[in-house]
Order: sequence, then structure tokens, then C-alpha cells
Amino acid sequence: MRSSRVLAVVAVLAMVFGLSAVGALADPPSEPPGHAYGHHHGASPTPSPTAAPAPSPTVTATPLPAPGAEAPAPTVSPEGPSDSPEPSTTPDDPRGSGIVKLDREPWDNLPNNEPHVGCTFELDFYNYGEGITATYVFELWPPTGRQELESGSVDVGEDPSGGGTDFDGSARVDLGPALLASGAEPHQHNGWHVKVTVNAPGSSGSEQKQKVFWVRECAAPTTSPTTPPPTVHPTTVRPTPPGSIAFTGSEPMPLAVLMLVLLVLGTVALRLSARVDASR
Repeated sequence: MRSSRVLAVVAVLAMVFGLSAVGALADPPSEPPGHAYGHHHGASPTPSPTAAPAPSPTVTATPLPAPGAEAPAPTVSPEGPSDSPEPSTTPDDPRGSGIVKLDREPWDNLPNNEPHVGCTFELDFYNYGEGITATYVFELWPPTGRQELESGSVDVGEDPSGGGTDFDGSARVDLGPALLASGAEPHQHNGWHVKVTVNAPGSSGSEQKQKVFWVRECAAPTTSPTTPPPTVHPTTVRPTPPGSIAFTGSEPMPLAVLMLVLLVLGTVALRLSARVDASR
């Protein structure tokens, strides 16, 4: 009788212990609330500094230009270029009264002026005498700005002067990169307003020639787009908190099997205890 009771008590304790173990495995201890963020609740916000009032701007009067100072550039109408008439020339002048013309594509050697050119054009020289070298300077000119763009030189004195149709040489110029790098805004119809100054020491008449004209049809160079490298996202591995057992695979099946085994063992123990009592 006493042994059967002992077996029954052992079976009941085994069931209680098994159910407690199952509950502990199914519900691991969680971290107390407020533990992860406890260090932030006590921090006091830092007050933002108060911006000091900005000082009022000082207005300075613009002085009038002094006598003899360079006058500002005249306002140029965008309707067309301004140009001074070419001097009259005759083949009898041995030094030659030089003529400068602008030429756009298609290129030719005719002494006609084309005041609206593309970014690439030619500066043509006519009726210059022997032994003359001409230098030229291109400038951005109002109303689209004022700064130097490009300069160079060309030999125009290979033969004696031969009149207004005597072609002596040309300089092919590309102002596109300089105009785009200047940051100046072009006129919506005519483009950029440009001035060229030509100096040819030793020529007949005025050694300096000036022309203003319009340049347009300049486009920024195209570049092939670059493909960015693929973005690699790092894999985050979360560590297992202490005091818990990590399960892999399907979790409900092992727990159900364990509970069923404990239930069967308890039932068998109770029946054995009943049989022992009955036999005595």
C-alpha cells in the first residue's frame, strides 16, 4: 500500500515537473520593460541657442566717375550687331589697308561678313601687305557679359596687298567651351554677344580693327552615363538572449510530443499503483 502511494506521488511530480519545463521552454523570460530605454528618460533636452539679430546693412553711395575715367560700355540692342564700316582700299597701297570678315559654315574665301555665326567659325583677313602678323582677342560683350574668352595670332603677310578680294589667311575659332565655361546667359534669340579686336602692326590705315557679332548654337558636350555599383545590404544576425533555448525547425511538434509522453507515463504509473493495491 505504501509503495503504490509512493509511485503515484512520483508520477504526479513527474507530470508537474514536465508541464513546468514545457511552459518555461514555450515562454522564455522577457526583458523588463523600460530597461532598453531607461538611460534616455532622464536626459534633459539641450536648449537651442538664440540667434543674435543680424546687423542692418550699411548703404554706401556710389561715387560718380571722375573726369577722364573710362565710360561704361554702351547698351547694345539685341536686334543685330554693331560694326564700323571697312576703310576703302586700293591695290596701289603697298602696305595694304587690312579687312577682317567673319565666316560661318560652309567656309569660303569671299569678302562678305556674316555677323551671326555658330560656335565654330572663321576669322578671314584680306588685303594685308607683306610681313604682317595679326593678333586677335575675343571678349564677351554686353548685354550678355564682359570678359575675355580666347586669343591667338595668324600670319597674313605672305604676299603684297591686292585689294579688297585679296585673301591673306584665316583663323578657325571654337568659342563653345569658353562661352559655356563663362556662365553667361545667352540671349534667347541671338545667343552670346561677342567682340573681336584685331591688331596688325605695319598695316596701312588703322592697325586695329574691331567687330561685334552674335554666337549661338553652342551645346554642352555629351557624356555617357555611368552605372552605379550595386548596393550590398549587410546581413544582421541577432544574438540569442541569455537564459533561453533556441529552437530550429518547427517548434510546436516537440512540445506536443513531450506533453503526450508525460501524460502516458502518469497514466501508466496510476494504473500500476491501482493494481498493486488490488493484489494486496
